[in-house]
Parts: sequence; C-alpha cells; structure tokens
Amino acid sequence: MSEDVEKLVKYRKEVLDTKSTSFCGAKWYNATTWLGSGTTASCHHPPAHKITLIELDGNHSAIHNTKHKKAMRKMMQTGERPRECEYCWKIEDIPGDTRVSDRVFKSNIYTNDQLEAAHKADYNDNTMLKTFEIAFDRVCKR
Repeated sequence: MSEDVEKLVKYRKEVLDTKSTSFCGAKWYNATTWLGSGTTASCHHPPAHKITLIELDGNHSAIHNTKHKKAMRKMMQTGERPRECEYCWKIEDIPGDTRVSDRVFKSNIYTNDQLEAAHKADYNDNTMLKTFEIAFDRVCKR
C-alpha cells in the first residue's frame, strides 16, 4: 500500500469512523445548487433533490439545509448508511484495507474541529456552508 493511501485509510479510521462509519463532512459543509431546476446535493454522487419554497420561506440557509439533508445527517451521526451515498459504500465494502472512498476526500478538506462540531450538532441545526457551487443552468457556454 502506498504511503498516500495509508494516510487516507488512517484518516478514515481515526477521524471519520470514530464519529460513525458513515459520517461524511460533505453533508454539513458542501453543496452544489442548480438554480435552473431548484435542486441541491452535498456531493456529485447522490441524486440532487428539490429545495422547496416552503423551506426557503424565512430560512435562506434552506438552500443547503433542506429537510432531506438533515435526515441524511441524522443517519450519518448514528452510523446508518444513507442509500443515496451508495457509491462510497460500494468502494468501502471492497475487501481489503486499501479502499478509499470519496467520503474521505470530501471530508479531509475540513478541520477536525469542524467535523467534530458537525458530528455533535443537532441534525436539525442550520449549518453554514464552507464550499458552495452554484450552477445557473445546465449549458456550458463559451
């Protein structure tokens, strides 16, 4: 196993898995929002879900802190694997100790203190984003 992979596996075991074996910082701190369709996701693997106008009414942070994401956060805090994150679970379920899913890459850009705060927070809290990508439409223009 390469030194880089060893470091990533160690990070997963010592930082993420100590919170829960399904914890991923992206659910708290990362979002992509497609304004044209009114949808959002915390990373590029799960399907995007709708941001409802009812949720946004009086809470601008619902562009990221949707009821759906909050439910996924609760699952991750308790060690349940959200079905929408199956890409990472398939990678992590490969036999052997050299598997590193995007859960590691999407989390290690945040500090251990930030990840610990997310893990200890009430899943219904409105978390402020650290990284935010906005897509204005689906068309690439030159």
